[in-house]
Amino acid sequence: MSEIEKRIKVLYVVSSFWRCGPINMLYSLASKLDQNRFDLYGVAFKDEPKDTRVGDFISLGMKIRHVGGGRGRIHFLKYDAIKKAIDEIQPDIVHAHGPWADYFVSRMSDYHTIANIHNKLAEDYVPLYGPIIGGVTTWMDAAALRKVDRAVSVSESVARVALDKYAIRSTIIVNGVDTSKYRRVNRNEQSDVRKTLRLPTDKTIFVHVGNLIERKNPELLIKAYIDAKISDSAIMLFLGDGPLIDRCKEMASQDDSVLFLGKVSNVYDYYQAADYMVSATSSDGMSMATLEGLACGIKGIMSDIDVHHEIKKLYITRDSDFEIVQITEAAYTAAFQRANESACERNAVTASTLSDKTMADNYAKLYYEEMGR
Repeated sequence: MSEIEKRIKVLYVVSSFWRCGPINMLYSLASKLDQNRFDLYGVAFKDEPKDTRVGDFISLGMKIRHVGGGRGRIHFLKYDAIKKAIDEIQPDIVHAHGPWADYFVSRMSDYHTIANIHNKLAEDYVPLYGPIIGGVTTWMDAAALRKVDRAVSVSESVARVALDKYAIRSTIIVNGVDTSKYRRVNRNEQSDVRKTLRLPTDKTIFVHVGNLIERKNPELLIKAYIDAKISDSAIMLFLGDGPLIDRCKEMASQDDSVLFLGKVSNVYDYYQAADYMVSATSSDGMSMATLEGLACGIKGIMSDIDVHHEIKKLYITRDSDFEIVQITEAAYTAAFQRANESACERNAVTASTLSDKTMADNYAKLYYEEMGR
């Protein structure tokens, strides 16, 4: 068996398999790696939440171990247990996803180590954890990412921030999605999906997917949508939960065309039912939700941030498919009105360009490169 044909044992370290963007990306990767070439393992160090995908990973054949347990943020004392589990498995490559995973893996000099950079560090951690814990998390993660053998950024914009702000050199592998599940539908199929979901078949449907947190600016979206005065011919769906959920519901309490559906496992159905996805986030890495929406054929009303310009450059052939607007209520109000007045045709994105198979092939190549070093 030649060197390129040797099986490689890859172990992924995560806090848990909680359903979120990075874990969805990891599932797409794991599901498309060639099982004749790779043996996959996972180590998690927090208790699994209710909304976990651990069963999905087990169904792929990934062998998973949980160590440490608990749900808190301070995990320093779990290193020995994690290292013991990894030493027992003896992987060829240890691949980290998440700041604490990065910290643990960066200390494992006995293995080839890889860590993904899913976000822009402080731009994500400080709004999420506050200035003190967020600042410490940023410092800790940046230090860890400089120590691993290979850091991998999920977009060009993430790589640029990592290098310019934190002196982290990284390889770029853009996220991909499962285009067999996240697929475009025609008008008749869209109508059927709407009926199944009990959504109106004769209205423009806008959808926002993601946590309701300050960085995502959901309150701005609600105000802009209400100010657009299109509730007679449109509805706005919010898929997700978060600390701003009660405030958002209160803001929209007088408009029954704004619906909060919480976290759902069939996001693809809602994308297929919708006409537009909407995002007002002030920062992002390479949003799986955005790529999934594009693969389902819907258009976007997106915030004016670097990664959205990057997505538009990579995938968009018609400006009308992906409108980028300033993060102001007035700009989004006008965008809602324009979208509601236009014909709701599908986007012109070539779905195959978004494929997770391409992403997985790039990671497979990276793994073999690391083994050859």
